[in-house]
Amino acid sequence: MLVLENGDMALSNHVVILEAAEYALAGRLDQPDEIWLVDTTIENEWTVICLMRDGVPFPDDETPIRYRDFDPALLTMI
Repeated sequence: MLVLENGDMALSNHVVILEAAEYALAGRLDQPDEIWLVDTTIENEWTVICLMRDGVPFPDDETPIRYRDFDPALLTMI
C-alpha cells in the first residue's frame, strides 16, 4: 500500500497525482497493491480516496462511497 498526502487545494487534483504515481512506479517490480490519497488541506476534516487498487484506477468511482471524510483528531497515535 502506498499512501500519499495532498496539502494543496489550489494546485493539485487526484487525477494528476495518480498519473504522476503511475509514471514514477512504471517498470518497478514492487508496485503497491493499492494507492491512497489523503487530502489534508482542511485541518479538521481529511478526505481519503483510493486512487488505484490491483491496477484499476479509481476503483470506487462506481460505488456508493467514492471517498471518506474523517476528523484527524480521532486518529490514535501509535
